[in-house]
Amino acid sequence: MAPKPQKLSWAEAASIPVSALTAWQALFEHAGVRGFDDPESKGKRILIIAAAGSVGIWLVQLAKMAGLEVIAQVGRPENETLIKELGTTKVINYKTLGLQEWATTHDRVDIVFDLLGGKTLEEAWYCVKDNGSIISIVEPPEAKMPERFKGTAVRSEFFILSPNSEQLAEMSKFANEGRRVTMVDSIWRFEDYEEAFARMRSGHARGKVVVQICG
Repeated sequence: MAPKPQKLSWAEAASIPVSALTAWQALFEHAGVRGFDDPESKGKRILIIAAAGSVGIWLVQLAKMAGLEVIAQVGRPENETLIKELGTTKVINYKTLGLQEWATTHDRVDIVFDLLGGKTLEEAWYCVKDNGSIISIVEPPEAKMPERFKGTAVRSEFFILSPNSEQLAEMSKFANEGRRVTMVDSIWRFEDYEEAFARMRSGHARGKVVVQICG
């Protein structure tokens, strides 16, 4: 637990814990970035798949703070605008350019962070360089590894976040100071929870879908 950021509404505050902690742990515990002042990580390139979602929005901002070059995959023009405002260097629109095709004309990246799984995770293998990392919170990346990449020096990892009050307090501090942006896609009454889950599963939510228990 951590104090609620005073400048945020309850719905905005509720959007922080799972998304922000997942992004924090992905970058600083699983991707090998040792804090915001890690000189070895400055300039590294990270590809974030589904960057306009609740976790992706936090990960874009944290990676930018840590000095990484951020490349984001999104699908809608309004999401492209949002992600650029948050600090993304390049944007890939998956509706017009697949990751495997993108990798044929661009340098491969140091880190891939996947938020979609499936076919997209399979194509993500073409985007990461040797000795790089591919990380997913959806499914183990090796389950989608194309045959040609077996035996290569790419580290793959699947993880589920661990509760951490100190990390959450730091993220709450960022939000309260206005240094980082959290985003609520929509707020639903409890009796409309089925519609809320449908919105979440649609893949089109920008930020967090919040179900309000009372009020």
